Amino acid sequence: MRKIHYILAIMCCLEANAQISFVVQNMSIRLYNIKVSENHYSTEYGNGPLLGVKCIIKNCSFDTIQLDFDKCRIFFIFKYQGRELLSEASAFALQEKKPVALLPNDSVEISVGKYFIMSIPGIYNSRKFDYTKEMLEILPSIRVLYRQKDMKLYTTEIQSVTVSEE
Repeated sequence: MRKIHYILAIMCCLEANAQISFVVQNMSIRLYNIKVSENHYSTEYGNGPLLGVKCIIKNCSFDTIQLDFDKCRIFFIFKYQGRELLSEASAFALQEKKPVALLPNDSVEISVGKYFIMSIPGIYNSRKFDYTKEMLEILPSIRVLYRQKDMKLYTTEIQSVTVSEE
């Protein structure tokens, strides 16, 4: 009998998250390969690649869903050398947003970004300017995690990617 309750609880959780769509509308990768010359230098060049994403959260259910932007945390999740790694995104625009009651079939856009390799030991090197090899390994596995007290959402697709050296 306990097994049945356990299975039903898992199914309810899976169904609840399946009713929320979370996709990356656009991912932008910049500064992954910097050409440094004596005449052209910026402090941002030593920070590693800059990753920015514009995501859409859509309520596909018949219920209103509460999104607590002022209390949420957003992470980039990716694999590198066989390890799954997390890097917390900077969500400055979200800190000013108040909680949102997302009505059925409504959606909300969020944008976050970060020099995401800076916080990962073993990858980041302040004297390194070319992260092409690392990005080729990391990019296929990148997902975004939206986490608040009662909810975890993982992106299910990336609709477009923009890559720029500058």
